[in-house]
Amino acid sequence: MTITALPLRDPGGEDWRVPGDAPVAPAGRLPDGTAPGTVSRFGDDMWDLSPLARREHEPGRRVNWATFPPALRGSFKRAGWALITLPTPEALLERAATSRVEHPSTGTIAAVTEQWRRYATWLATRGITSLAEVDAACHEEWAAHLARRPAANRTRSRALSAVSVLWGYAPHLPPGDRIPMPPWEAQGVREYLPAEDGRNENATAPVHPAVMSPLLVWALRFTEDFAPDILAALAEQQRLRSRIAASHSAGAAARLAALLGEHARNGTPLPGETIKGRRSAACSYLAGLTGASLTQAHNAIRRARLPVADAAPLGITVTGTVHGRPWISHISYHQAQALALRLAAACLVVVAYLSGQRPAEVLHLRTGCCPAPEDDGSGTVRYRVHGQHFKGVRDADGTPAPDGAARRWTVIPPVHTAIGILEQLTTTGHLFPLRPAWLERRIQAAPAASARPAGDPGKPAPDRPGDHRQGGQRPHRRVHQLGQRSRQ
Repeated sequence: MTITALPLRDPGGEDWRVPGDAPVAPAGRLPDGTAPGTVSRFGDDMWDLSPLARREHEPGRRVNWATFPPALRGSFKRAGWALITLPTPEALLERAATSRVEHPSTGTIAAVTEQWRRYATWLATRGITSLAEVDAACHEEWAAHLARRPAANRTRSRALSAVSVLWGYAPHLPPGDRIPMPPWEAQGVREYLPAEDGRNENATAPVHPAVMSPLLVWALRFTEDFAPDILAALAEQQRLRSRIAASHSAGAAARLAALLGEHARNGTPLPGETIKGRRSAACSYLAGLTGASLTQAHNAIRRARLPVADAAPLGITVTGTVHGRPWISHISYHQAQALALRLAAACLVVVAYLSGQRPAEVLHLRTGCCPAPEDDGSGTVRYRVHGQHFKGVRDADGTPAPDGAARRWTVIPPVHTAIGILEQLTTTGHLFPLRPAWLERRIQAAPAASARPAGDPGKPAPDRPGDHRQGGQRPHRRVHQLGQRSRQ
């Protein structure tokens, strides 16, 4: 190893140091097209793992070394550098039930280093300030400590495996950073796990049927009944926005003056909007109506001093109904985009729940993925979704294949309808943003928002497909998993 800026001397005094300004990953470890300048440096307290992600849908992950005990931070940081930079040691590849991957994914790196942080914190509470002080008795006590904690055996197993990873990289670390082989490597992890009741726990908390049922019902109402109104409102809003001028126009000034004069003569308030509880005139709406610039509209409105309404209704006819009444009295100029976003979230619920696809497969769907249905000549119509699946798909070197593998799903008509709506909403080649910050917020807001639709506050939700009080219904996780991924 070369010695340059910010050298870190190991506890054993060996001349093993990584330059502080060295990237935490070599160029060969980075996906094609990754800018070297985006890679974190060894001396950073925070390592951003997102440049190493090989699949677009993977959430951004980081390692915060500042949360490690100061006395052990250097040792674990060097181990983290080895975990990212070096190929997986043979001792780890030969373990039972181990996936033979030359380089771990960013998710694995983040998970292992988080377990290391907990392990380091436990070591520090025992007064251990160097990994060289860890011995077989320490391993036994760590396993016993995990067994006493209220956690699933899956969680305990991951904590033990993380220590095994630290041991596996020992030959590549300075002597002061090496730990002996954990006893569970020879005797098996099961020997160090307490007995459980045999239930097959799922790591993701389920969505209860009492939530999933109305969520799905109202998602379908949005895609089947309300979508035409929302899409028409969005198109009208975009048309008005496109008419807003970049600079002053005499013709637009005349049209704006005529419009304001008409409101003054009739005593009608100007179209408005309410932002943070404060009502104001819908400046951009009026600018779009008259082809004026925003400055023109703002100045004219200020001079007119006219009363202001609480909405700026768009010129569309609402056709969707709930219990025989319009589901919403009107869609205002500033409401169109919010409703379009809610419609996209409803489409997500429909596609993710009814297609049988995993979260990554849903997020990678592209426009044109669900063409017109096929008729095999027997009168049976089949809707097909074409996409990629990723679980277990790897390149020749064992790393996860960035593009997955092609796959086709047979779906029901509501999924085809939802995809068609998304193709009208998206502005990219994908149906959904691959790293969507809005997913969890919109999914969480959907049950409350849809349980009492705008314009019909007193009506109950429509009949649900199945009473959630009945036993035997399976909780559902797929939509929740999508929200979880967006938060990470």
